Formats: sequence, C-alpha cells, structure tokens
Amino acid sequence: MGRPKLSEELLQSAVNLVQEKEYSIRKAAKTVGISATATRTYLKRIQSNAKSKQAKVRELRFIPTFDFQLIPRYLFEQIKTEGGWNIDRLYNYGQEVAKNPCTILFSMVDSDFHIKGFVWAALNPLRETIGVLAVSVDKEYQDRGEPLRYVGEFLNQIKEATGFKLIEWVTSKPHAFERLGAKRTKQVVMTS
Repeated sequence: MGRPKLSEELLQSAVNLVQEKEYSIRKAAKTVGISATATRTYLKRIQSNAKSKQAKVRELRFIPTFDFQLIPRYLFEQIKTEGGWNIDRLYNYGQEVAKNPCTILFSMVDSDFHIKGFVWAALNPLRETIGVLAVSVDKEYQDRGEPLRYVGEFLNQIKEATGFKLIEWVTSKPHAFERLGAKRTKQVVMTS
C-alpha cells in the first residue's frame, strides 16, 4: 500500500502560513500536520505557476478604446465597490464618456485581440493628476499585484508624456498599492 495522497486543502493551508504569516516551511508543515518536503514541493509548484502568470499578463497589449460596450460585462462585475456599479448606465452613456478628451480608456488585449482587461482613468489638468477610476483584469491573468504593476507602468508613461505630477488610486485595498510604491495621502475620499 502506497502513502496516502495529501489533500490540496492541507497543502494550501501550509503554503498560506508560509506566505501570509511568514512561517518557515518546517513550522507551517508541522502546524498543519504534513511533511515539510510535500509543503516545499507544493510551494515551488505554486511559485512556478505564478511566474508563468506574471509573464502572461505582460503579453497583454494596451489599445485605446472608444466605447465601454466593447468591454466584457464580467470585467466590471468583478470590481468590488461601495454601492456597486450601474453597468447598464455606463453601457448606455459610455460612448459619450469615452469621447471626453480627459478620459483615458484602454483595453488590455491578448494576441487574438480578445479583451482581457481594461484601465479607465481621467486626466485632471487643474491638479495635474491622473485619477484611476477602474482597473480590471481577467482572473486568468491575476497574480499578486502583477496586473496592477503593469497598469501602473503604463499610466506612468502617460503621466510622463503629459507632464502631470501624480497618479491617484481610490481603493479599498491600500496595502496592495503600497507594495507597488504608492503612498497614502492626507486627503480622505468622502461620499454622501
């Protein structure tokens, strides 16, 4: 009789302890009750997959988009916002919004020109800032901040070309942006 097969759930629990709580592989494996060797092997497999995803998102190209209706609905639906989105209204009026010269709307397309993500931002010439309104990337391309890093690099090119000073991100996940070098400001977004 061979060794029992380790469950994916136990392996993932051990890896989570290593990645999130900064446990050593040995301590994480012992906490979950599996071998350190199995944990190390599983972690290497995950890291290998992450590297291929990281490279994958950079295969997407940014192309200007002039109508929100071209962007697949699911990309809007996967964005978590307070109050949610009125996607139908955006689809109805989006072409007018996209025509605004201060609107930045780019789709992220694969080699077959399938839209796999988008970035929507607005130029503020008075404050000399680029305000990011939405970023969404297909789950197939998501990996530990790499899509945000890629979009950030793209927006930095626009910032340099326009001579603007800052890129402003409104987010419910500030730590993700801080890891990318963004800083919290003293300004607070207020809603009513």
